[in-house]
Amino acid sequence: MNVMRSWRLLAVAALFAPTLASLASCGQAKPTDGEPVKASAAPIIGGTKDTADTFVVGIDIGGSSICSGSLIAPNLVLTARHCVSQVPEVMDCSAAGATKNKVITNYSASSFRVTTNQYLYASGGGSWSVKSVFYVDDVTCTGGSTGPSCGLCGNDLALLELNRGTAYPTSYVSPSLTKPLRYPYQAIGFGCQDPPTSTGGGCKTVGYRMQLASAIITDVTDQDILVSGRVCGGDSGGPIYDPATKTILGALSRGDGPDASTGSPGCTEGIYTRVDTHLAWLQKHGVAAATDGGYAAPPWVTATPPPPPPVDAGPVADTAPPPPPPAGALGATCATPADCKSGICIGVDGKQICSQACSASAPCPTGFDCNSGYCAPASAPPPPVDTGVATEDATTGDDSGLGDDTTSTPAKGGCTVSTDPPPRPQPWVAIPVLALVGLGLRRRRR
Repeated sequence: MNVMRSWRLLAVAALFAPTLASLASCGQAKPTDGEPVKASAAPIIGGTKDTADTFVVGIDIGGSSICSGSLIAPNLVLTARHCVSQVPEVMDCSAAGATKNKVITNYSASSFRVTTNQYLYASGGGSWSVKSVFYVDDVTCTGGSTGPSCGLCGNDLALLELNRGTAYPTSYVSPSLTKPLRYPYQAIGFGCQDPPTSTGGGCKTVGYRMQLASAIITDVTDQDILVSGRVCGGDSGGPIYDPATKTILGALSRGDGPDASTGSPGCTEGIYTRVDTHLAWLQKHGVAAATDGGYAAPPWVTATPPPPPPVDAGPVADTAPPPPPPAGALGATCATPADCKSGICIGVDGKQICSQACSASAPCPTGFDCNSGYCAPASAPPPPVDTGVATEDATTGDDSGLGDDTTSTPAKGGCTVSTDPPPRPQPWVAIPVLALVGLGLRRRRR
């Protein structure tokens, strides 16, 4: 992800001035020369009308600005920090841009109205006032604080606890416990249905919950998610959502604006703050919200995230041996028979390993051959079996002292077992001519 780039926050004023400055962070004063919001069923920059996902809410900030959010509990809304605080309009996540990422001041809880209606300004039910506002790591970050949690990049999250009213909302989903994958998901929000332009046009239809069915995650950093999709002003705080697991992966933080030099309309990609990296903070307030609301906490509040997947280090070098077997298991190194679960410790080319008895009816497991009644690493030639009958070499006439082919028969599974009764398992059985070819096999970490 290009951290040197400047990004615009994607909150939007309820009335729109003819310049991009009207796409300021939430809480800015109404422009006096704007144009009223138009009612329209037109799709949001390629999206579709969404009446089903009522866990995605519209947030009216004092009648002057719009944001989006997600219900993660009956009375708890996840949104963006810049939706609940006054912050600079443009974010620069490079070291040089740190001064642009500070919180200037915070808005009071009474500034917000939350609705589950499909249209933010619809009259009637589905509207709640806000009891409390919570910030990442519970730091207020006022006065230009530069504390670690006060930089908006990677920390652009906030929670709104709702007043009950007649009843709490009934639809909510869980925040994700794990790192998101690069994959198409859904972006949902109440933002602009047409992008703003550098000359002042556009972004005239807003305030409807719309869904973008294929918002593609193209990059994931330690704190953020880069999404290719037409999210725009007013979608701030709205989710990147996985309908398969019914979880929220992130909340929209910022995106690209129009560029007069290239003719780009903007609103072509967005950056979401990951929720899994702030899970402890979310769980803390999930517990408190459930207590305040008098309901059982949702399962995610007490869930433990699974361990992260192993890092793919690429192919292991051809010469790298596989990891050793567990202590005492077949093939493990042993010093005495007591070191082996089978009680059998054999010598193989000067090394001692744990073995087990084998026969035609009890073959060795994969990776091992039955050799003189004991399991040894596969691909090792069987040791000679002395039958006491001399045979003549076909080419030299020499007496080799080796038994002929009639003294051994192949067993099922590729084991070669002497026709004589196999020796009783004994410790310290030596098999002198075995080669450890099996240990040279390559292994790829996954």
